[in-house]
Amino acid sequence: MPKLDGIEYKELFGLSVDKENSELFFNDLQHLYVNKKDGSHYISVTTLIGEYENKFDEAFWSKYKALELFLDGDV
Repeated sequence: MPKLDGIEYKELFGLSVDKENSELFFNDLQHLYVNKKDGSHYISVTTLIGEYENKFDEAFWSKYKALELFLDGDV
């Protein structure tokens, strides 16, 4: 989807337009695709995939890696 060319700001259906083609526009802030004719919202593939993957647990993995280093005799 091409970025806006030569236009500083454009808004449709109350959302800023960051990229568009003849049928859809993309709003970067909400990571949302919108139909230019009726304002229907579409979820992005990356957002959809993110709903089915396990969330990264920073605290768990920090502790895990620290223990791994502690228990490894090579360090």
